[in-house]
Amino acid sequence: MSDPPPVVPPISRFETEPSYGKSHSIESSGVPNPVIATISGIHPRLTVSHFISNLAATVRWMSGIMDAQTANGILSSLRGSTGRSTDNLIPSEVMDAIRKGLSVAPRLRSPSPFRRRSQWRLWKRLVKEATKGAPPVGFLVVPRGGTAALANRLGVPQKNLWRNLKAWEKAEPPMVVVAYGPKSRNNPGLSSVQLPVVTELIVWSAQTRAVIPLGDAGSPHIPLVADAAERLAMLETTGPSFESWQRLDDTVEVLGREIAKRGGRPPPRRVSTTRLRGTDDRR
Repeated sequence: MSDPPPVVPPISRFETEPSYGKSHSIESSGVPNPVIATISGIHPRLTVSHFISNLAATVRWMSGIMDAQTANGILSSLRGSTGRSTDNLIPSEVMDAIRKGLSVAPRLRSPSPFRRRSQWRLWKRLVKEATKGAPPVGFLVVPRGGTAALANRLGVPQKNLWRNLKAWEKAEPPMVVVAYGPKSRNNPGLSSVQLPVVTELIVWSAQTRAVIPLGDAGSPHIPLVADAAERLAMLETTGPSFESWQRLDDTVEVLGREIAKRGGRPPPRRVSTTRLRGTDDRR
């Protein structure tokens, strides 16, 4: 029998900047807020817009893909404005949560994009490679060798890799985005594969972490962000940041209910905040 999640008492100091107006981490540095951009329709995923007042959640299609330059620029701005390292902004626990959530996300798609076990194996290997660390921001870069090199790296047949990448790129929303370089005979000139959900959740997690002071000792922030990131990854979405850790705590529950509605099983919580759901504990 597994141990129960650690209990963390409610903390009134765990506050953030209002997410629908200004954010000291990004706007003050002249970099567009990725959360505000998501809400305005720039990002590609199915975005859960949380109306916290009644804890409802709506899902809507978005357009556009966040590229590596934009994502790295935002992370650079966050490091400069907070004085924190990338590892601090995106801890390994959060990266692991994104990996776990996205590994099973296709189960919630209808119809399922996978018909064979080999497709599941390939998908999980792609997700694992894309979530090894934050600096690649969700990209598998192929310096040379194209599709053959990536197939060898993943341990899969080249034809299977190429066929599935093409199909997954055509999915709505796209599961992958493929970039091309020079093409040689019998070797499509693949130069990188992006998993857009990973890119966006790395940025989302970093911003959510950035607005919390380092001196907030004992706050449940890392496990809460990990809980939210895993559920967002399962739903293949991103979302707004929050006014307080209590709002984030409530939203984790909302996301779990959305997963259940789609026939999935919400993952276990990493932390229990011992508070009445749907209330605002701020003082």
